[in-house]
Amino acid sequence: VNLSELVREMGQLLEPAVSKKARLAYRLPANVPLIRADPGQIRQVMMNLIMNASDALGGHPGDIRVETSVRAFPEDGVFRAVGGGIPTPGRYVQLEVADTGCGMSEETAARIFEPFFTTKFAGRGLGLASTLGIMRAHGGFVALRTREGHGTSLVVLFPALAVGPGKAEPDGRGRTAWTAGGTVLVIDDEPAVRGLARAVLSRAGFSVLDAADGRTGLDVLLRREVQVDAVLMDVSMPELDGTEVLALLREDFPHLPVLMSSGYPPEGLVGGETGPTGFLKKPYAPVELVDTLSQLLHRMETGGGEARGRERA
Repeated sequence: VNLSELVREMGQLLEPAVSKKARLAYRLPANVPLIRADPGQIRQVMMNLIMNASDALGGHPGDIRVETSVRAFPEDGVFRAVGGGIPTPGRYVQLEVADTGCGMSEETAARIFEPFFTTKFAGRGLGLASTLGIMRAHGGFVALRTREGHGTSLVVLFPALAVGPGKAEPDGRGRTAWTAGGTVLVIDDEPAVRGLARAVLSRAGFSVLDAADGRTGLDVLLRREVQVDAVLMDVSMPELDGTEVLALLREDFPHLPVLMSSGYPPEGLVGGETGPTGFLKKPYAPVELVDTLSQLLHRMETGGGEARGRERA
């Protein structure tokens, strides 16, 4: 894939979820060498880095710089490699996300890639841990430069393929021209995921409501203040997980289309007589979200539209 093209596409979708006081600047040369990578996982990495940079601004005005480039190693010592790995000599395609936010102390910087470590009021501390895992799986590296009170720069490095620059191979998903109306309720405890889903679904033509946990999502449905046409819901959430919310939801809305989403396989997550229910594996591409939801709605319209009209939230 061409990393610059992937970053440009994802950046446009993430912008609505970034702090309104952030000034985003991109430098994405088109002629970077290709890399061998899973596009869905790289989208997840970029979402983690940009949303962390936005959070680092703490609601204050600041800058976020997103840049791709080519880098040759051995390294010059400016960046600190994370996880004990040192890039082997050669060419790498680099994605850097830098912010002018609060920066980190040495103690915090040493722990940010630990699973479940977080400095945020709300969060599970899995974003950067998953980033490190994804980069290791791609034979890549993560590097960090930070100073408390002076911002942070996070860099991910992918081995460059030994071919000239060019356009990426299509990943088989293409783009969809499908647009829709109606309202979708997004229930997910990860703010970055909710923001991305809101941006993607809004662009597709939906109105979007969101809830940070299952109980809040159920309250939105039960109040019936807004007609909800479909629900996009995470499986793994604190207090009430997605399967528990689905069971409660089905008591009042047996025909409401529900699209469950998780990073784990669907076996055992969604089953039984749960009404019109679909599954979407994380991380998903924007077009996958729209296509999967449109297919679920289409099945409902052609197979149970009358019932849906009576029992809509």
